Amino acid sequence: MDEQKVKIEDNPFYDLFPSREKAQLFSIITNEQKNEDDNVSMENTDEYGANRLLEIIFLMTTNKDFAQTKKSSDYTECVIFIGDETNEQEFMLLENLENMLTERLMLKDPQSKIVCHSGKKSFGSSDDAVEKNPIVYLLACYNRCEFQKNEHPEYLSILDRGQASIVQHLALCFLNPDMFSHVTNAQKTFEQTLFHEFKEKWNTTRDPDFLMCLQGLTQLLAVESMKTLESFVLSVCNSLAKSIASPEVLMTDPNVMSCLNVILLLSNVEEISKIMLKFEYKGRIDAIIPSGFTTILGLVLCKSSLVTDSSSKNHPFFSNMSNVRQSVVDDEEILLHNALDVFHSKLSAIFLNITRIKSTKEIFLSWIGNVFKQNADVGKLWLHQRANPMRSMFSSDGVFFNLSSVFIRLAQPFCITDQPNKNTKFLKIDPTYCLATNQEDRHLRGVHIQDLHKETCLTKPEESEEAKPNQTLSNMYGFVSECFFIAHYSLHLGVHGLLVKFYRLNRELSQLQNAFQEIQMQGLNPDDDPVLKETFERAMSVYLSTKSTLSESTLLGTCMRFHATTASFLNHVACSDDRSKVVGVTFPLLEPASPSLQALPEFLVENVKDYMLFLKRFSPSFLEQNEVYLSTILDMCTIYMGNKSRMYNPHLRASLAEVLESILPLEEDNIQTLYKQTTFQEFKHVEPLTDAVVQLFVDIEFTGDPDDFENKANGRRPLYPILKFLWKTKRGKQAIKNSAIFATGNIDSSSPPLLLQFVNLFLNDSIYLLDEAVKYLTQIKQMEHEKDDGQWQDLPPREKKEKESFLSQIIKIARYHCVMSNETMDLLSYMTEAIEFVNLLCQPSLIDRVASMLNSFLLRLVGPEMGKLKIRDFSNCEFKPKELVLGICQVYIHVGVHNDFPNAVAKDERSYRSDLFPRAMRVMGRFDHSDICFALGKLSDRMQESEASTAAEEEMYKDAPDEFFDPLLGTLMKEPVILPSSRITIDRTTIARHLLSDTTDPFNRQPLKLEDVIPDVELADRIRSWVSNDH
Repeated sequence: MDEQKVKIEDNPFYDLFPSREKAQLFSIITNEQKNEDDNVSMENTDEYGANRLLEIIFLMTTNKDFAQTKKSSDYTECVIFIGDETNEQEFMLLENLENMLTERLMLKDPQSKIVCHSGKKSFGSSDDAVEKNPIVYLLACYNRCEFQKNEHPEYLSILDRGQASIVQHLALCFLNPDMFSHVTNAQKTFEQTLFHEFKEKWNTTRDPDFLMCLQGLTQLLAVESMKTLESFVLSVCNSLAKSIASPEVLMTDPNVMSCLNVILLLSNVEEISKIMLKFEYKGRIDAIIPSGFTTILGLVLCKSSLVTDSSSKNHPFFSNMSNVRQSVVDDEEILLHNALDVFHSKLSAIFLNITRIKSTKEIFLSWIGNVFKQNADVGKLWLHQRANPMRSMFSSDGVFFNLSSVFIRLAQPFCITDQPNKNTKFLKIDPTYCLATNQEDRHLRGVHIQDLHKETCLTKPEESEEAKPNQTLSNMYGFVSECFFIAHYSLHLGVHGLLVKFYRLNRELSQLQNAFQEIQMQGLNPDDDPVLKETFERAMSVYLSTKSTLSESTLLGTCMRFHATTASFLNHVACSDDRSKVVGVTFPLLEPASPSLQALPEFLVENVKDYMLFLKRFSPSFLEQNEVYLSTILDMCTIYMGNKSRMYNPHLRASLAEVLESILPLEEDNIQTLYKQTTFQEFKHVEPLTDAVVQLFVDIEFTGDPDDFENKANGRRPLYPILKFLWKTKRGKQAIKNSAIFATGNIDSSSPPLLLQFVNLFLNDSIYLLDEAVKYLTQIKQMEHEKDDGQWQDLPPREKKEKESFLSQIIKIARYHCVMSNETMDLLSYMTEAIEFVNLLCQPSLIDRVASMLNSFLLRLVGPEMGKLKIRDFSNCEFKPKELVLGICQVYIHVGVHNDFPNAVAKDERSYRSDLFPRAMRVMGRFDHSDICFALGKLSDRMQESEASTAAEEEMYKDAPDEFFDPLLGTLMKEPVILPSSRITIDRTTIARHLLSDTTDPFNRQPLKLEDVIPDVELADRIRSWVSNDH
């Protein structure tokens, strides 16, 4: 130890260290490096060659006359003379390199020591040689040393020793900046210089050896003083934050790219990364930055390709787009896509580096958990529904969109591929993860996100259970689970609300375009209205930037795999609790459902739905190109859409119908749906899918207000084309036939069969939709008449404009009801082709309703008052009376094969007329439907026979006792029953029909089941006796 002290104190630079301990530490580090190199010297190497390399690398020499040697032409042009002029050495000695390098760094005037050779200028210039900044000089030496490793591998040990010495002296600069008195404000200068080198060198070269230099420097600084290392890293972070914090710095700004490059470099070094992740910027920031995003990564994530600042006109994409060619818009979209892909690629590389190291991953994921908690409110849908998307989107939309995109990229290794059974890593996703976010020891379990247990889950526990399922939590949750749920929650906080505003913006832009067209039709120039023009320009910028952001090709591809993986995960959980192997989907599903579904949030399904519906509207070709993933999502729809035990929320299940609509090849003879057709042809579960669609049709009835027919009809809208498609498939049609046979055979069951419930609700919808359509068409007819009659001409401009607006609104509402009426009649027309379905319709509880409904429809369309529906332009409302009459007539003909149907039609006193069918035949005759006319003629003859029979029967029964008649319909009862609570006697058919829609006693609203009614045997006998004996 004493010997070591002597050596330290004999060092000529000993007095320059601030303390003896620091000098000793530096000596120990240096000696350790020497020992590691086994006392490398130049004794066993070419002294001349080694000396030449050292001169080239360090641009210094110990021999002023060395230029006169025979190989001087291979040397750098200028070097600095180091040493004693009275005692020159022919060669630089490796063991003296540390002292020489220290002396070189301490030179206040390197120019005075320069020695220029006459040789070739190969590796340096006088500017390099006389560089005064130690950091610049040392990093240049490091680069030259690395270059020589490739050129002269035979000197590798010497070059390694040289690089080690360089790194040691870099550490010396930061540990003892006061040694370099010739450098103004040395510590700050050194920090800024190294930051500049990060930005410039790493930004352009990505030299891995520069990374090794930084890693070595970090290790040395960490050994000596973490405070020094922290000061350096925080200085770099602060400089980065200053360069990008301003809202004027956009995503495409070079500063942002440079910042990402520096962060990428720093994220490779554990100790630096830990400090960087804890950094909080204290400078001035934009008020719209979401809470918690003042870290360096947070500030970067705030840079978005969306328009998120309503007050700023500064945006890199889609400015002044109202009057440009589509090619210009396309070019702008390509620029945005390229910029966004690069941006997310860099962020992904950074996140990957951070999550590979346990210590940095812990800090990073904890930060994400905190920002999720601080910004949880942005997931509330009403915030987005009330927003004004004409000016901008939310800043949180951009932040969480970026975060979701990056984590979806990180999730790709455990996502399924185009061979779904090959990658089973998704089984590592733990379905109980969200429950663990409520645990106090969640960090010990590897869980960093909080409060996901509060989210609405797919199923609810039974009333006898606790509020949340009592499931066994895992001791440890891996990164696969955390990555999966972070990605989904980011989508929930960012993209879900963004799409709500985007779709609304799409509608409002359409209205703006109509306003432009109206101005042009009046012979005016829309550009003369600066407010309207500015509003339109801004809205177009917001719209195009949002659409392009969401449709970036890499994003679409990674999202497709991610959401297909989500579907595979959900399918597996629905079928099995075994996570050791993939379990195929089989039907019928086992009951009870897995309790794991009580722990999975609904936003998993909502995110899949959001993605699929966006593709359907804005990138349908992409769906076709990725048909390999559609079967998995098709399975998900089949499992969950009609299964309340696996998805409680009927609104969420209804949304899956829209997803299904996007997957199925509903358009006939369309080459663009070829791949979808192939997918469905290979689909194994057509029958369960058909049952699920019918079940969903029924379940929608129990959503919201019982009297809210319009929302229910709207929820059923996508089911009509789906049912039509399934009917055209052999297996789908057979599934409906089998359901009809079962329903007919169990018509009086205490639990109404599924297809019986479907028919009942379908008839309700049909009546409601056509009634509403007729009401609005009549209103339109009247308003058009007033307008044509000149009654609007003298109105004040404001009142006239209000009437025009109201007429447009009524036309839109009428269009919806007409379209839906067409759908319902089309469904009834093709389903009644099957005798099994006809037999169900002609059951006593249904047949009278079917007959009266058809009579009412036909009377309105061909009866004396059909002129009230003749509006100016049928196409404006999608009103197709010819197709409607044709469909109704086809249903009459199909159902007319049943013997009881003509009588049911004829006894409908409200709508049936003896001339009803002849009127319909005249209409069909005009459109060359002779086959329909012929069949209607035959059916009309049967109706007249039934009408005569009905009249005779009514005459026969008019003197019957009042107690023989049904209290609701006024018809003679055939099977009287007593209702248990009200004790009212009613015909069984009547109460059975009532209970299909309302499970209460119609006289006192008490709960009632068909199995509870009491047959009134005594009254039934009296009725039969009266009929047979007296009449």
